Amino acid sequence: MTLIGLLTNPHLRVDELGPPEFKSNERFAKAHAVKLSFPQEMYVYDVRGAKALGRQKEVSVTLDPYEPAIFAASPVAFSDLEINTPVRLRRGETAQIGFHLARRSPAGTHVYHVDVVDPAGKRVDYYSGNIIASHGHSSKVLPFAV
Repeated sequence: MTLIGLLTNPHLRVDELGPPEFKSNERFAKAHAVKLSFPQEMYVYDVRGAKALGRQKEVSVTLDPYEPAIFAASPVAFSDLEINTPVRLRRGETAQIGFHLARRSPAGTHVYHVDVVDPAGKRVDYYSGNIIASHGHSSKVLPFAV
């Protein structure tokens, strides 16, 4: 997989732009349309938008003046992630949550990001984070309060 990051590179401090005749940030403060071309058709994913763009040889992108665009390109399609959880738990029990890919992946290691959300909808930092998954398989232990 190849990760691609695109940024228009705006200068936030005008005094860093050079001589007085170039002290304008104007050209950076608007969106720019660009085409991202690949040497062959690739499965392309908009990482920040969380969208699969399908198999493409070229992608048209409108770059925001201040936010990066991040894409992942792979010669093979990403597999769906399957999650196994207990059907029912009682207060005080611990859940063993399994993560694995539906299809075999050519990558030896995967990283999954898991956010645990409490009943009020707030992210629980001490249960959330990245999980390293060897050959796409991993699990997470999640204790529930009594």
